[in-house]
Amino acid sequence: TGTCVSWGLWCLLSSCVSESEHNRIVDENNRLKTELEELKFGAPNLLADGKKFFEAKEYAQSRVKLQTLVDRHPDLPQTIEARKLLIIIEEEELWQNANNSNNINEVDRYIESYPKGKYISKARSRRSELKIQNMQQAYTDAVSRNSSYTWKKFLEDYPDHYEAESIKEKIIRLEVDEIINSSE
Repeated sequence: TGTCVSWGLWCLLSSCVSESEHNRIVDENNRLKTELEELKFGAPNLLADGKKFFEAKEYAQSRVKLQTLVDRHPDLPQTIEARKLLIIIEEEELWQNANNSNNINEVDRYIESYPKGKYISKARSRRSELKIQNMQQAYTDAVSRNSSYTWKKFLEDYPDHYEAESIKEKIIRLEVDEIINSSE
């Protein structure tokens, strides 16, 4: 039914409108689309939207607007500011990932990328915190498994642990027990 209405409307319009009038309307429509596109994707609007998202700490949305500005309008003055904000966003996002992760490699990536960055002292603290957490977890795992292999792995990862000497003795006792048990 919708197709019939569209077809009927087209027939009605095409019979009432001359070809030149139709072309003028199509040209006007295209011009309006271009103006709308410029309003939506014009450098001032993209920069304003990017800044609005940036100030709200919505970095992913800000990055999309600013990158669109850079891609569509590389030679305009607003692009300079957009590029500066994109650099800041990169650090902010990397720090958010590092700060919200329990993976020490994420924190190391921030430290390596921004050795003088805005969050470097927090990153170093976070790294120390994660190192302690990881060591405690590895110790707990070694205690629960209590095999020479897990204790060796623990000492390999944490050679300066304050119980290192007693752990070495424990490894020897466990290896002796493992040998005795395997020969029975």
